[in-house]
Amino acid sequence: MNLKKSLLAATMFAIAAAFADGAASVESVTVATKAPHNQEATFWYHVPAKYDAKRKKPYPVLVYFGGRNCSGEKEASGRLGWSHWADENDAFLVCPGFKDDDYWEPEGWSGRALFDALLLIKREYKIDDAKILYYGYSAGSQAANLFSAWRPQRCRAWVSHACGVFHEPKVTMRGVPGLVTCGDADTARYIISRAFVEKARRKGVDVIWKSFPNHPHDVPPDSLRLARAFLSHCILGKKGGEAFIGDDQDDLFYTAKSAEAEFVNPVDRVSLPSRTIAEAWGKPAFKEGEPSMPEDIVRIAVPSVEFVCRVPRQYDASSRVIILFGGRGWKGAKTLKEFAFGPLADRERAFLLSPSFFKGEYWNPETGTAKQLAAAVAKLRKRYGLKASPLVLYGYSAGGQCAALFAQSKELSVAAWGAHGCGVYPEGVLAAKVPALVTCGLGDEDRLRISRSFSMCYREAGGTLLFKPLPGGHELGDDAKTIAREWLMAVLAGGDSWIWGEDDTLLVKEMDEIEIEVRNPLYTRRLAELWQR
Repeated sequence: MNLKKSLLAATMFAIAAAFADGAASVESVTVATKAPHNQEATFWYHVPAKYDAKRKKPYPVLVYFGGRNCSGEKEASGRLGWSHWADENDAFLVCPGFKDDDYWEPEGWSGRALFDALLLIKREYKIDDAKILYYGYSAGSQAANLFSAWRPQRCRAWVSHACGVFHEPKVTMRGVPGLVTCGDADTARYIISRAFVEKARRKGVDVIWKSFPNHPHDVPPDSLRLARAFLSHCILGKKGGEAFIGDDQDDLFYTAKSAEAEFVNPVDRVSLPSRTIAEAWGKPAFKEGEPSMPEDIVRIAVPSVEFVCRVPRQYDASSRVIILFGGRGWKGAKTLKEFAFGPLADRERAFLLSPSFFKGEYWNPETGTAKQLAAAVAKLRKRYGLKASPLVLYGYSAGGQCAALFAQSKELSVAAWGAHGCGVYPEGVLAAKVPALVTCGLGDEDRLRISRSFSMCYREAGGTLLFKPLPGGHELGDDAKTIAREWLMAVLAGGDSWIWGEDDTLLVKEMDEIEIEVRNPLYTRRLAELWQR
């Protein structure tokens, strides 16, 4: 490949870019390539404001790829504020002006062009081209990660935002820190980015992941803040010190050595090597000097699973245990928060126990999850001196599947179960026909159909079941939680129902006046009112 400097580089003049807080010093070099649309590829670069030719240590280089077919000049001159970051970190900012010719694929021509351009810059300035940093968004994000994987031994760290093309994760990328970010409204790129991160982690490749709610194909300010914190950390090359673990499900982070960090779902686990990065990534799940869990919340650990329990304000040996199953992959703490059954539990002197299941089809009790739940209940009863009374189960979505299927498990003694937005129910002969509650959003059409059909079959098999379609879709709304609370109080009180309702007509009748397959046990006047709405 032939090399040459551009006229701009030959004269080495600075271009004054107009910014409120000062001008950026920008220069350029040009290299010749054999690519049809890039026969002369220009590289614009920003010289750090405090550059000192006498400094012994070479200056780090951040290669900044902008959006598709950008010239590189505006990027080097301060677009998105990277020139100021470069000044703060005593780093060179190098911005390629590539266009077309699949320039994000370095093995074709663009990788060599970049390294040749760095050699030209190195003739004039003391730069470190042996360990390069990469940042890119959109098409530039494709280049950022593909270039780093092409020559991983020459990459210090890389960042890809809103990316649609990634390299295939390999063991050669271990030890090369990466950051992947994307707006969740940038749907296709979000799915691709998330899939890449999961694949990379399975290969042991160090990648930090962060999504930004309701952002389309743009560059959120918070994504820049995180990227800059990450790249600054990588420039310093700090090892050890305080580390944190983030939970991608709720954007909270924990100290790396805390008990909470140990139970973060591996799928949602994000390693954050410094406090600065952690604070740019999310929010702390703790206050300094205080425990991260409320005093009325305790953890009960069994092998591979964390159970979180809310202890009622008052309890005795006869206090009941209610098992709450959240949505797919929810942590127990999130389930307790989202369900908000605390006042009910205090009133009934009941313990609320919630598992953090996440592996495989955990709603199937035969996978071992029923045994894990039984072990957690046994530990809870021993800890608080509780009698072995039958459990009450309630769950949402995948947790509703848990409630419905666990109620049939020989591992557990169940008094009643309820489910909202459930799509999988027991099949065949029922081992237990205990009182049940099934609710579903009218807009959650497939689950509604499945739930209605199962409810009729459950009743015909001899079980008592309250079925109620509710406004909305698959979400766990206030209507579902309100009727669930009333039903829970009714079944905890025990006794048979004296009020009965008929599906579809929503009429309250004598039990014998309603066909068994459409018969609803309403228990109390309040529950009947909620059911008739």
